[in-house]
Amino acid sequence: MDSLITLCYSRQAGMEKGEYVHRGTIVVQQGDTVSSSPFMDLVYKKMMTRLSNVMNGYPDMPVKLERLDIPGFSQMLSDKERLTLRTDPTAFINATTIPPITVVVRDKASTVPPRLLAGYDTLAGAFGEKVYLRRRDQGGVDQVEGPISGRWKKLTVVANSFGSFVDDGIEISGEFRPLSCTPERTPWLVVRVDDLLATGASRFYLPREWNYPGWITRQDLKKKLEDFLREKAEAERSMQ
Repeated sequence: MDSLITLCYSRQAGMEKGEYVHRGTIVVQQGDTVSSSPFMDLVYKKMMTRLSNVMNGYPDMPVKLERLDIPGFSQMLSDKERLTLRTDPTAFINATTIPPITVVVRDKASTVPPRLLAGYDTLAGAFGEKVYLRRRDQGGVDQVEGPISGRWKKLTVVANSFGSFVDDGIEISGEFRPLSCTPERTPWLVVRVDDLLATGASRFYLPREWNYPGWITRQDLKKKLEDFLREKAEAERSMQ
């Protein structure tokens, strides 16, 4: 590819007002000419705003995201995603950022930036045999982010730890996380990747850190699961 904008970055341990900071560089390649713009300790929204500013100087140039602290993390932005990020970075950032979650501690509700919920943030951001779907209360209606349509769908609580919903005419079930909370207070619904693949959908909307910015084809998801299971088996054998 003769022309390309690449955002290379890694997430750092430090935080700014409850958000992780990132370090990296924005590389612009035009044929044999390459320029770079390094940055230090930027939160996600500032980092993506800086990328948007660079993109405005090269409106037709393709854009790739590479996260250096996650092996194999590389994502080319679609034409629609590039247009949104370039012309309305706030909309792009909001669409790819997990909103603050209200949690209950000792019967007192408080809104906490999701990055401070380190345990569940780590689990939700990692790929495995199960993946995490966002859940919310919208005007008293329990909803989950549909993995097939990418739209919020009505969620039915089946039991204290289970829920189901219909997305694109297909019923999907999952488990609430964390299990220690009542169903009304759980921020996540966990579903099996095998169950998603069994729907026959051609692509899935799973906007987690392992799949930024959100869409993944059926073929890529299937391969990612196969790779994960192979690596898991190898790790288990090495521990025997």
